[in-house]
This record gives sequence, C-alpha cells and structure tokens, in this order.
Amino acid sequence: MKRTALAALFAAGAAAAVQPLPASAAQDAIDAEKVFATRCARCHTADKVATSIEKRPPEGREAWLAQFLAGHFPPDEPTRKALAEWLLSRTRSAR
Repeated sequence: MKRTALAALFAAGAAAAVQPLPASAAQDAIDAEKVFATRCARCHTADKVATSIEKRPPEGREAWLAQFLAGHFPPDEPTRKALAEWLLSRTRSAR
C-alpha cells in the first residue's frame, strides 16, 4: 500500500512539474535585470533606455517599449514583458 501511495504521489508531482507556469508566475520567475545584462547591455545601458522611455508621453511608453524590444533580438513574450516592466520601473517617474 505504501508503494502504491508513493507511486501515485510521485506521478502527481511529475505531472505538476511539466505543467507550464501561469504567465504571471513565469514572468515573476524571470530575472529581467540579468536578461538585460546578458542580452542588451552590450549596446544599451538601462539608464539610457529609461531616459528614452521618459521622452515619450506616459500613455505611449508601453507601446514604444514593446516596439523597441521587438526590434532588438526579441526574446519570448514573457521575457519581453518582464524586461518592459523592469525598464519602466527604472524611469525617474517610477522611482
């Protein structure tokens, strides 16, 4: 009986492990600062991107940033969203 219960528990855990994370959980797991450092910092500084964001009207910032990220070796959607949130948080108006 113990083996059957352990096998069932193991199978349930394995099934849960292969389920994709919900978008918000996946985004929370992304270290956007590290992604920026490894994928973007060779050509851009976070402060300069934040300054470029601030030059746009507040209502157009997210759209501009989405377009900017899409044109720069775009990562997958959750990573783009995490990067956008992190970069927006670095603007003076967000501090």
